[in-house]
Amino acid sequence: MLESWIPGKTIRINDEFGTLTSRIALKTLFDLDDEGDRERFNDTLRLSFDLMSARLRRIYKLPLWVPTPEALCLKRSISELKRKVEGFIASARARQEMGDDLLSRLMLAQDEDGTRMSNRQLRDEVMTLYLAGHETTALTLTWTWYLLAQHPRGRRQAGI
Repeated sequence: MLESWIPGKTIRINDEFGTLTSRIALKTLFDLDDEGDRERFNDTLRLSFDLMSARLRRIYKLPLWVPTPEALCLKRSISELKRKVEGFIASARARQEMGDDLLSRLMLAQDEDGTRMSNRQLRDEVMTLYLAGHETTALTLTWTWYLLAQHPRGRRQAGI
């Protein structure tokens, strides 16, 4: 990530950390290295977040079942996210050998009675882990850099 930065050029640090943590989370969760898949997933996720944020900022919120253009777009983007994760699960199930990613481990996990998670359970589990892990980590890194920028003494003590 740092190697892609150009001296003197302004960057949006939250976007940079969002991309970095997403890349790490998708690799860890799904063993996903393909930049195109990552980009499409992140674009869909960003659209969903933007639509949900806009919805939360409204004073009066219509129920999601009211077919407004925003509600329809939000439903489509959430459905697309679900389809993408289900595709990751299908790809993992089609592998000859299970990988070292979290999805593979969850697929092998068994309940006490020997049952395994359904595709829907897997999808919900990994989406929760992805959303909880990637966004919060990106924001933590962003605020850390902001605070370090405000406190040169702290940067020096940290060796930065």
